[in-house]
Amino acid sequence: MPTEADGLEKAAPVVRVVRAAAVLGDEFTPDALVPVAGLPQDRVLAALDILGREYLVRVAGSPALLAFRDRRLRKVVYDDTPLGERRLLHRRAAAELAGRGAPPTAVAGHVAQVAGFDHPEDIGILRRGAEACLRTAPELAATWAEIAVRLTPVYDPRRTEAQILLGQAWLLAGRPADARAVLHAALPSLAQPLPGAESSGAAYCMQAERMLGHYPEASAIGERTLAAVPAQGHPIAGMVHAQLAEVADQSGDDLAARRHADAALVLAREHCPGPVQAGAQALAAHAALQLGGLAEAQTATDEAARLADVMSDGALLDDLLSLHRLGVAELALERFGDAERHLLRAADLCRRTGQAYALPDVLAALAETCLRTGRLSLALSAAEEAEFLATRADRPDVRASAEVLRAHALLWSAASDSAEDALAVAERAVLLTRHLPWRWAVAVRARQAELLLCCGAWERGDRLLLEAAGGEALHGVRPGARTRLWELLATGAAARGDVAAAVRHSRRAAAGARWLPLPGVRAYARRAEFRVAAPYGERARALSEAADGFGRQSMRLEQCRTLLLSARRLIAARRGAEAVRQLCAAEELARACRSPRLGAEAAELRRLLSPDQPRTSGGAEPLTRLTGLTDLTGLSGLTGLAALTERERQVAELASAGLTSSGIAARLQLSVRTVDSHLGRIYRKLGVPNRTALAQRLLQPKA
Repeated sequence: MPTEADGLEKAAPVVRVVRAAAVLGDEFTPDALVPVAGLPQDRVLAALDILGREYLVRVAGSPALLAFRDRRLRKVVYDDTPLGERRLLHRRAAAELAGRGAPPTAVAGHVAQVAGFDHPEDIGILRRGAEACLRTAPELAATWAEIAVRLTPVYDPRRTEAQILLGQAWLLAGRPADARAVLHAALPSLAQPLPGAESSGAAYCMQAERMLGHYPEASAIGERTLAAVPAQGHPIAGMVHAQLAEVADQSGDDLAARRHADAALVLAREHCPGPVQAGAQALAAHAALQLGGLAEAQTATDEAARLADVMSDGALLDDLLSLHRLGVAELALERFGDAERHLLRAADLCRRTGQAYALPDVLAALAETCLRTGRLSLALSAAEEAEFLATRADRPDVRASAEVLRAHALLWSAASDSAEDALAVAERAVLLTRHLPWRWAVAVRARQAELLLCCGAWERGDRLLLEAAGGEALHGVRPGARTRLWELLATGAAARGDVAAAVRHSRRAAAGARWLPLPGVRAYARRAEFRVAAPYGERARALSEAADGFGRQSMRLEQCRTLLLSARRLIAARRGAEAVRQLCAAEELARACRSPRLGAEAAELRRLLSPDQPRTSGGAEPLTRLTGLTDLTGLSGLTGLAALTERERQVAELASAGLTSSGIAARLQLSVRTVDSHLGRIYRKLGVPNRTALAQRLLQPKA
């Protein structure tokens, strides 16, 4: 009669085989199980027969490859294997795979589970594994490199190399602060010229400093690295020049940015693979554009796009920033379709490979591209993701930029009476700039001012914009953005009745369009000219050309706003049939952009065209309403109750009836903060200090 001991003896080989299989991974070969399980081949095959009959193991792809029926089963078996036995199995698996010439990543995966000081060869295995998966799985590479650093003695020169590898892995994984810390620990002599082998570590350290917004530190490291790089270190010099070009751009030194970008391009052509060359071309294009070299920028961008488009995804992994730089150059040149295509490809590669370092920048650029073309939903989601990733990576520049872009997307995609949410988001973004002098910080403050101007807060928006950009010449912002901002300043000045300022801003916008003659830029200039043009015919021509220019560039949001402005003028001129055609086109664009705000404005203008629209005896009230200069409601020139939006009227009536802010919020399904914002605007428009005065104002027979 069989005893219990006999049963255990029979079961033992099966247990050893299934544990060895769990250690080998999700898929394994029968011949690999023999040395790992430490059993003769016939016993291993017999155990596999039992596991197959019990439906625990299946054939995966070919008879030579097996796998567990369920990955969860493999995890249960692995976790149940005693620690000592598990370590022994991992060591055997590493030796077997190394003997078979398996990829470094396969061997390193087992060594990482059992590495120790008693096996000095583990350091080299882990480093080779980390180097092999650096571009495809940087988080895993960082894990293996970190183990190698711990195992390498302080006096061993390989420790510095392992630390540099770890810093590079953290950098690619989107953790610049961790990369900076380990690289500074590896290179305590950053204040001194570095030997050639350590110059790559200094270049990565410089990149980490730049990503964290430490531009003076990045510049200092870069200049010292260039002085130390030997003749054979040109690829590193090219990387450093590219970083210095971006630092100079943020500092507003366009000449230095151009010099470093050109140097990076020369070195990339001589010593670097295709992706680096494409990125250098795009960087040179952007630098040339800041100095007015439109034709040169277009040529360089064409070449960069040609290089990027013929490269495989695997080749692009060597430098994913190249696609971001290309997208930024195309965005500046109003090639929005190409920019979106390259940025979406970059985002996909970042997500698939774990190279998270470029993803926040890519998504922020994508959000701006989609905002310019009126794809508000995609702009909003890209900005939100960029903001989240930048916060996690401690990237204040991308976080603030993404927040203010999200604010703009919120403004146009929200209802017409809820701009305060967008303004609150922009306020948070501005807090991150803390009066910093860098161009990204200036751009964030300028974007907030732009938001205020779009909402009709002319005086405050004008003041903030001029403070942020350094006066009416707007020297603080990039040249390509100035014409758009001058058009807003001209609009605000005209709304305030400051004709002289409106003329000045309009002339500057026209000069900006001559300096950078892109269709969208010229369209902004023509819309600015509309604000100050005297003859009606010239005004109509300016608006028509502006709408056509925005349309050619697929700038649907601005085209829609321009058509609404044109329709407003046509209604004021009693040219209803033409106004209807403009409104139909504007409504179609508003639907395409998914902008309730613009749709509501179009609906309001249609109501003004309806025959039952109430008029005063001389028809003066509709004309007064239609000559307002705000692009959002057209009511900024009104006083009294006529200046209130429908939502503000509802809030005013409920407040005068004695309801609290919370009561009004519950009645209208708004937040208390939104109700208080409405009340603040109502008080300003009606010139009353509190609810009591508001109630008295509403009781007046003609408000």
